[in-house]
Amino acid sequence: MLSIADNLGWGDQARQALAEFAQQHEDADIGIRLLEDIRKVFSTADRMSSRALIESLSMLDDAEWTEFRGTRGDQSPHKLKAGEMALILRNFGIKSRSIRLPERTAATGATLKGYHRAQFEEAWRVYCNEDGTAAQRSNSSMLRIIGSGTT
Repeated sequence: MLSIADNLGWGDQARQALAEFAQQHEDADIGIRLLEDIRKVFSTADRMSSRALIESLSMLDDAEWTEFRGTRGDQSPHKLKAGEMALILRNFGIKSRSIRLPERTAATGATLKGYHRAQFEEAWRVYCNEDGTAAQRSNSSMLRIIGSGTT
């Protein structure tokens, strides 16, 4: 597309617009960022209620989950809600289920909605690198504004 813009005499403007667009968008998809942060939270647990998972996500130092702006980034900042998290995770085939937490006694029979660590393993393998970074990076860091007529 930049070649077409160059041929039409709009190359500089197209590069400028593309660079501005790239600066405004994060490298990793919101779903992949959520998977990465959930992996951090699950490093010491094998199951967690949805409520506890959201609380743990909110306590991460570099996370955005207390100022979540929706999947498209167009909402007012708010704390991530269980329904929003479930909607994002559904894209990876991960759904909440009834779980029994270890601290609950068998006598009460109480269960909560939540997740098992094993539900995330395949998504982590596919979408996240071993070091906790996104496996699929954007090429936006490679964009630069250059003189007209060349790429």
